[in-house]
Amino acid sequence: MSADIHYATVNFSQKKLNKEVLRIQEGDTSTYAEVKVSGRSDSPSSIDEPVTDKNSGEKAPGDLQRRVVKLRWVFIILALLCLVLVITFSLHFKSINYTCPQLWRPFQSKCYFFSTVEMNWTLSQDNCTAMGGHLVIIESEDEQEFLQQEANNTQYWIGLTDSETEGKWLWVDKSPLHDPKFWGERNGIKEPDNYNNTDPNGEDCARLNTDKGLKGWFDVSCGRNSKWACEAQDKNIKL
Repeated sequence: MSADIHYATVNFSQKKLNKEVLRIQEGDTSTYAEVKVSGRSDSPSSIDEPVTDKNSGEKAPGDLQRRVVKLRWVFIILALLCLVLVITFSLHFKSINYTCPQLWRPFQSKCYFFSTVEMNWTLSQDNCTAMGGHLVIIESEDEQEFLQQEANNTQYWIGLTDSETEGKWLWVDKSPLHDPKFWGERNGIKEPDNYNNTDPNGEDCARLNTDKGLKGWFDVSCGRNSKWACEAQDKNIKL
């Protein structure tokens, strides 16, 4: 006896598209279904999906290249940030010297000593030399400000003199004075001025004053006694 055969036909009202006939066989029963489906012929995989390798599932080379470019920029930005941090820390620690001995005060790459006793200019320089340094040579506005703050309303010899040639001011290392802007002023008269000079040799040595009324450098007789300020590299200091 032959098996029963059933037919089913489903029709949709959409536009005509590809026609598929599916045949399903199960045992002795055969079922035929004729299905008409209308719509776009685009396959689902073609709608806004990244192109992939069907075998490996990896993204297409174009997408990988974009990711590589993005990662490259991330590394560049991180490198720049690291460079900024390195420069910032180096500048910060450059202004601090932790190796200065006791009683010496650090500033930038040098150590400074401020005496508590008074001597004339020549003996003051000799004492600085014996400790491995010399009377301070002021090379910048920052250094001048540091010395004024540390001096705290006290007068200190500095390493500047015109004892060899009047009017030609030299530092103790024989370098000439290039910037006279730190000379003070007394009674409206700019220093150096040989004020009230009673020394036949003149006022040939410079002293740092930090008083509010008399602030800056002033020429003074080298034979007068005053406190003194030394500077030295930490490795040269003799204790």
